[in-house]
Amino acid sequence: MADEVNDELDVKPKNNMMIIVIVAAIAVLGVGGVAAVLLINKGGDNKKAEAAAPTVDEPGQLGPLVKMDSFVVNLPTGERGLYMRAAITVELVNDLAVEPFNKWLPIMRNEILMDLSAVKITEQVTVKQKRAIEKELVVNMNKRLNAKLVKGVYFTEFITQ
Repeated sequence: MADEVNDELDVKPKNNMMIIVIVAAIAVLGVGGVAAVLLINKGGDNKKAEAAAPTVDEPGQLGPLVKMDSFVVNLPTGERGLYMRAAITVELVNDLAVEPFNKWLPIMRNEILMDLSAVKITEQVTVKQKRAIEKELVVNMNKRLNAKLVKGVYFTEFITQ
């Protein structure tokens, strides 16, 4: 009889231990599954949020464009009189920059006229020189606005004579 009681005691702890191991395994798998679902859904939400609110710093993102009237300026030369005619489109950083830029438009035209009239041309303006002028215009306009509202300047017409 004592042997029967000992056999029963041996069986019960093994069964309890097996149940604890199974429950722990199920709990670990459940927690891992929940974590995986949360991570997958979180990644999807970020992609949706990024698509809904693109930034202008991403390649291919174009800010609002402000087309300006043509500029005609006398160029500094020695004996002969040269002039430049240029049409410019300004790219702003975002839609919120359009109103302040338009408010300052006459002052921005003045800045551009001053910068263009200082361009020194010997024979023909190279692409490298045009790129430098574009960069200078961006820097000077942002400086005058006291904010980085201008992202880029693009020539849509550029003639010297």
